[in-house]
Amino acid sequence: LKEQLETLSKTTAEADASNRLQQAFERIETLETHQIYDATLLKDQASALKEQGTQLKELLSEVEALQESMTFTTTSTNDEIKDLHQRYIERHENLVFAVNQDIAR
Repeated sequence: LKEQLETLSKTTAEADASNRLQQAFERIETLETHQIYDATLLKDQASALKEQGTQLKELLSEVEALQESMTFTTTSTNDEIKDLHQRYIERHENLVFAVNQDIAR
């Protein structure tokens, strides 16, 4: 009876150890699955960030081109305004001159 009890105790201990080992393996598999899932998410997020970075670079290029265009337009407009102002001054001077000549006659 004592031998049977020792054998039963030993078998129970081995079964418990085997169960704990199986549970540990299952937890490891679960953790590995989570790590793979997390790694996949991180990879997807990295790809999304890279795409956003590319889009931001393209947008920045568009903004820079627009700024350059606006600077050119502003410069052109300023030059046109200066030209118009100069022509106005010349016409005004010519008109004053003509009026003064008419008065002198």
